Amino acid sequence: MEVLLGAARKSLEGNWLRVEGPINVHASPDAPNLYQLFPAIRGGRPQRSKTFKVELVELDEWLRRPLNGGRSLLDTLAPLRNLKLDRAESEAYRDKAEREVRDILGDGAYEPWLEWLRKRGALTRYAQTRVLLDAARVLTRLPAAGISLTELAEAATGNTKALSKGPIEGLVLRALATESAEPYPDSAEQRRALWESNGVAPDTLSSQVIGLGLRSRDDHFVGRWMNACADAGEPFVVTLDHLIRHSVKLTGAPVYVCENPAVLAAVGRSLGSRAPAMICTQGLPSAAARRLLDAVPGPIHWRGDFDWTGIRTTADAMKRYRATPWLMDAATYREALGRGMSEKFKDKDRPCPSPWDPDLSVAMLDEGTAVMEERIIPELLKDLSVRGAP
Repeated sequence: MEVLLGAARKSLEGNWLRVEGPINVHASPDAPNLYQLFPAIRGGRPQRSKTFKVELVELDEWLRRPLNGGRSLLDTLAPLRNLKLDRAESEAYRDKAEREVRDILGDGAYEPWLEWLRKRGALTRYAQTRVLLDAARVLTRLPAAGISLTELAEAATGNTKALSKGPIEGLVLRALATESAEPYPDSAEQRRALWESNGVAPDTLSSQVIGLGLRSRDDHFVGRWMNACADAGEPFVVTLDHLIRHSVKLTGAPVYVCENPAVLAAVGRSLGSRAPAMICTQGLPSAAARRLLDAVPGPIHWRGDFDWTGIRTTADAMKRYRATPWLMDAATYREALGRGMSEKFKDKDRPCPSPWDPDLSVAMLDEGTAVMEERIIPELLKDLSVRGAP
């Protein structure tokens, strides 16, 4: 009997609790009495069969008889879940949540993230909470122009701790990683880098940027420090806190951007006070780096490692700063590739196009190998000399 009632429960819960339609039950050692039970319900003589079919209405009528319990099928199986209704309500909440998120973000924004939410069921899971809407409100404020994480949390959600290792932080970081086609950050260092690449610092003192040869028009502490370092040909480090407290107005000279501190150090050693204006991002641009780059009034020449993050960062700089790629081409990549051992791309690395030089991404795909910026320091120094660094 348990096998028969189990099949009835499954059918009812999947059909709006309607007592209609047939159920099929397979004979097995767990249900040895089906041969006698089915004729009692349906009438007729016992039959040997592997599968028995009975209408739910017939089972309902049989159970209502006083000798069989005198209760309806629904009462016999209570409590039951109306899975169809649950699913319909869940879909309604999901659709409502997606509409509300789109209203906040605007049409077309963060589509890869919304698709990820749909596939993972997160739209349904968070539909009846503030979490999704708060995450969307945070995203509308990004990229920022150099603020702290707590300031962003307070401005977007009214709670300074909302972005401290909770579901809102996870959803926002997922959106930022998905939008930039980067892997989700799985360490504190990677989370910090992703925040900083969008103009947000967990704290304003830890967000830093390295400069060389930059000159300021300002007569305040940071401006005088930059000019003194430029005169001496010395690299300098400033924090986001410095740049917030002392807004700088840089001169209009071209600025060359590199990714690795070794490049900037080599230029400083070789050219000294004749070094051009340079900014080192140390990987993805930090909040401090973005704030300093926003202060550049003249042309920006940009480069990074020959890896997929370097390609994406260069493409982003072209859009954000109208930067010109600097020795980020297929010829330079192939020349450097043959001069030593290089690290193979990992499975989690996500290829992307290099629209300024399509052959570059093709070559990188063919070779499957990254080339770090330090290997082409001789080419960079030669190029700066040819350009006539001041």
